[in-house]
Amino acid sequence: MRHHSLTTVKGCNSQNILPPSAWTPLELPHSEADQPLFHAYILAPGFSTAFHSAMLVKSAATICRYRRIAREALRANGSIRDLITEFVCSITPEIALAMAQKRGRTQMPYLSRLAVGEFLKRGVSRKEVARMFKCSVRTVSNIASGKGGGYAPFSGKRSLTQSQSKPPASTKPD
Repeated sequence: MRHHSLTTVKGCNSQNILPPSAWTPLELPHSEADQPLFHAYILAPGFSTAFHSAMLVKSAATICRYRRIAREALRANGSIRDLITEFVCSITPEIALAMAQKRGRTQMPYLSRLAVGEFLKRGVSRKEVARMFKCSVRTVSNIASGKGGGYAPFSGKRSLTQSQSKPPASTKPD
């Protein structure tokens, strides 16, 4: 069964779901045939430069260079967009958990944040979810309450966070 918040990505269906053990960080392509898949991985929405840097053991500057090359490849080969969709759709809550566990001290990928919500819906306690995802209980609470939603990685739209939309009253000089 697919989980609601992970099925909102256009093109996801039950035929392209991978088991959690199938996820390992992609390695750098050694042949030209492997490059489109790598481009899809590096361009997938919701993954920070720091996350890719930690997974590939490359500098942030190198990851930015890989992304620039991948964007150029996407313009030349539109089928990479389908690979991006396929990659994102293959990520189950269990795979997103594996990503969060392997991330080290980098920002949690967006799909892992969605998975936190899925595990909470399953009745797992906030403390246990925090332990599973290697984050703080406060992070889990923030995700559960919808805080930090200023950017939607799938649409690219930015919006005001809760604190930005209702800022504290400022003092005016007399």
